[in-house]
Amino acid sequence: MQGPGYTFAKFHDPQREDTSPLKVESGLKIEVVMQMSHGAGVVVSPSHPIRVERDTPPRAVLDADPRFALTESFRLKISPMTPADSSVQIQRGVDGYVAMIMVHPDLDDGSLDAVSEIIFLIDRSGSMKGNKIEQTREAMRLFLHSLPEGVLFNIVGFGSTHEALFPWGSAEYSKRSLAAALDYIARLDANLGGTVILSPLQDISGWPLIPGVPRQIFILTDGEVDDAEACIHHVQTHANDTRTYAFGIGGTADRALVTRMAHAGGGVAVMMEAHDPNLDIALLDILDAALQPAITDVAVTCSSPANIL
Repeated sequence: MQGPGYTFAKFHDPQREDTSPLKVESGLKIEVVMQMSHGAGVVVSPSHPIRVERDTPPRAVLDADPRFALTESFRLKISPMTPADSSVQIQRGVDGYVAMIMVHPDLDDGSLDAVSEIIFLIDRSGSMKGNKIEQTREAMRLFLHSLPEGVLFNIVGFGSTHEALFPWGSAEYSKRSLAAALDYIARLDANLGGTVILSPLQDISGWPLIPGVPRQIFILTDGEVDDAEACIHHVQTHANDTRTYAFGIGGTADRALVTRMAHAGGGVAVMMEAHDPNLDIALLDILDAALQPAITDVAVTCSSPANIL
C-alpha cells in the first residue's frame, strides 16, 4: 500500500535473466481482479493504458499488441468506493491484552505534504573502491534522474570526514541542481579514508527541518563501522522527524547494520548485489514510497468504558 487507499501492482518475470525490454510475440494480457469489501472506486494506471470492466468483481485489464515492449513496471492505482469504518481488535496476550486499531481519517489531498527532502548519504571510504563505488554511481544516477520537480535534495559523501554537495542546505530539484549532482556523481571516488557514518548523521540532524516537508535519508554503504550500535541508536532517536532507508553495497556489506538502521528509522533496507536484474525495480519502488505524501503530527485519542475488557 502506498498513499491513502492506493494499491500499486507491479509486474515482472523473476525467471528472466535478460534485463532488456520484454518483447511479446503473441500479445500480452494482464488482468487484475479487485475484490474489496467497500468496492473499487477510481481505478487508473499511471504507467500503461488499461480498460476497467465493472463486472462482479470488477477487473482492470491491460491488453498489448504483438509489438508491445514492457519497458517499465505495470502500476495500478485503486481507491475504494467508500472509506472503510474504523475498527479495533482486542486479543488477550501473555501479559494482558493487546489491541490493534485501524482508522481511516477523511483527508483531502491538499492536507497532505506533497514535497519531500531527500538526503543521499554516500559511503566514500577506502573499502568502497572498485565495483562498489561504480555500483553506487549507477544507483545514484537512477535516483537522480527519477526525482520529480520540486523535491528538495542533497548529497553528502562520507569517510573519515564528510562533505555536502550543497553545504548551505538542500536544493530544489531543477535542471541546474541535477547537472551539479550528476557532475558530483561522475567524479565520485572512494578517497575519504575510513567509514564513519555517525558523524554525518549527527551533522544532518542539526540541519533545520523545513516545516511541512518530511525528511528522508538514503544511506548507501558497505557498512564496515566500529560503532554500529551508536549509529542505530541515533537513527532511532530521530525517527520521529527523519525516515531512514539503507542500501548495502556489494556482497560483503554488513547486512545486520543496514537492516537495523532502516528498521530503526522506519524505512526499508535493500542489499544491492551486483548483476541483480530486479535491482532497478527495487530501488525505484523505495524512491516511489519515499515520495508519497506524508501525514505528520498525528494524534489518536481513545476512550472506552472501564469494563470493556
